[in-house]
Amino acid sequence: MKENKASNMAKGGMLIAFTLIILYAAICMTFNTLFLLGLASALIPLGILIADMKTTLLVYIGSSVLAYFIITDKTLCLFYVLIFGPYGIVKFFIEQKRNTTIEIILKLV
Repeated sequence: MKENKASNMAKGGMLIAFTLIILYAAICMTFNTLFLLGLASALIPLGILIADMKTTLLVYIGSSVLAYFIITDKTLCLFYVLIFGPYGIVKFFIEQKRNTTIEIILKLV
């Protein structure tokens, strides 16, 4: 299937919607909050796999901004924006180095 801007935009919109649904579910269910934050952050590397890096960055930025306005628990939003959200993007750039010792050191930091 040919990749174009419209298909990447549609995939990005679906990933943002799924991210917000999962973050809202983390508010409704007070247990498993960390699991649901991890699940929401797993959608970012999925964006790298099904689209390109530009779309993935836009998904992260869009979901972070919308989460700030939609999600009532600002600490949950802050955890997603600062820790869980950028993890997939940072991990992608770390694994591009192809040096296992540097990868392990950077992942531990």
